[in-house]
This record gives sequence, structure tokens and C-alpha cells, in this order.
Amino acid sequence: MNEALVNRAREMSKATLMTDECVIGFKARTGPMDQETGRYPEAVTSPVYSGVCHFIAGGTESRVVDTGGQRVIDQTDVVKVPVIGSEAIEPRMIVVFTKSQFDPGLVGVEARISGPSHSGIAASRKFSLEQVS
Repeated sequence: MNEALVNRAREMSKATLMTDECVIGFKARTGPMDQETGRYPEAVTSPVYSGVCHFIAGGTESRVVDTGGQRVIDQTDVVKVPVIGSEAIEPRMIVVFTKSQFDPGLVGVEARISGPSHSGIAASRKFSLEQVS
């Protein structure tokens, strides 16, 4: 496939579909232990990615999970990020949504990347998420 065409698709995806912003990295302790909660405050202090992204809420897809015919609802949230600049993202990193054009309730939401992104030709990288806050 033509490299210029792939690059154009990436730019169009970034410009038209990525309406949110996020930071992605591992969390680190940012202060002393809170005596009331017994927990250390944590934040993504050294992000490997910071910029535009697109949160996609999980769709529902039912599937048979056992021979008894029980059906389970499978919902997976996804974050899309530009291919260029997101090479260092890896599973178990935390995504913190910092801005959203259409959903102010998304700001401050944290999720953990649950798996790698693989594709031969992609306009964006897509990572499955597990919500943590």
C-alpha cells in the first residue's frame, strides 16, 4: 500500500476522530502516605504519551460461555491514539483522560491498558481498557 496514502489516513483519523485528550504512563507515588486512608497518592508523573486520543465505550456483544447455554454480556472499552508518537505504550499502563470535546464526564477517568495493539496497516493504535476509576 502507498505510504503517502497511509500517512494521509493517519492524519485524517487524528484530525476528525480524536476529540479527547489523555496522558498514558505508569503511576508513581507523588507524596507521603495519607494517614486516613493508608494509601499513597499516585499520578502518571512521566507519561510516555500525552495528546489527542479517542475513547470508545464498549459495545455489547453476547456470547455463549458454557454448555448450559448461559449468555454473558461482553463489554470492552477502547482508546485510540495516533500511530506516530505512541510507540512506547504498553499493557498495564494507565490512561488518564484530561479533556473531552463531547463528554465532560470523561475528564479525570482512569483506565488500565489491558493488552497490546497490533495491526499491519493502521490509521491509529487501538488499546483495550479496564476502567480503574
